[in-house]
Amino acid sequence: MFDRSTRTNSGSGGAGCGYSWAILQGSIATEAYVMVSITVLLLPEPTIRPGGQFSIFSQDGFYPHNDIQTGDVLLSVERLARDDVFEEVSFDLRAGEILGFGGLIGSGRTEIARVLFGIDQPTSGSIRIEGRAVSFRSAKDAMDHGIAYLSEDRLGQSLIMDFSILTNATLTALDQVARYGLVKRSRELALARPPLTSLQLRFKSYDQPVRKLSGGNQQKVVLSKWLLTKPRVLILDEPTQ
Repeated sequence: MFDRSTRTNSGSGGAGCGYSWAILQGSIATEAYVMVSITVLLLPEPTIRPGGQFSIFSQDGFYPHNDIQTGDVLLSVERLARDDVFEEVSFDLRAGEILGFGGLIGSGRTEIARVLFGIDQPTSGSIRIEGRAVSFRSAKDAMDHGIAYLSEDRLGQSLIMDFSILTNATLTALDQVARYGLVKRSRELALARPPLTSLQLRFKSYDQPVRKLSGGNQQKVVLSKWLLTKPRVLILDEPTQ
């Protein structure tokens, strides 16, 4: 399910509760984001005032009104399929746009992301970047084309838990921090400090093992690692998990 709108559903999610979900758009200079998840916000159902009038809870205070400026189509997927996993997936993603994929567990959201990042291979369909057909045989191929992927499995696939914050935050930029096979700390700090500061990481030292951080701060390190690559397309799989 691919949508760019905000919707509400007054179905019951418990006594006196309905639910509302939104797939949000954002204004970003050149990058595009694929959100492989869906944000669910629990809100009270409309209540009936005396006299039969309905009182509707407004969402305006939750979602700011922005003038969205999107660019040309950056990523185009047509009839993408992987046998026994998903089929007939088509969408266009423009620069400056956030595109949300919503679905239940097992619906193929993560599997689509893995194909877009070159981890798994499709059995049919096409992927185009700025109109040019591409084929990713590995994650490195996808990274070379400006695609980054934040996995839903933070502990198993995104971090080396016994390594330091600094080491984890620069794993995607080893070619920039190492020379003749030796990692230079000053280069690590120069690269890692700006995004970690921007994300307001709470930590004691850059040498602190990442396993000692809270889950939210661990996720900030993962996101910082991928922002170092300056991606054109950033795929976020369950980013708030």
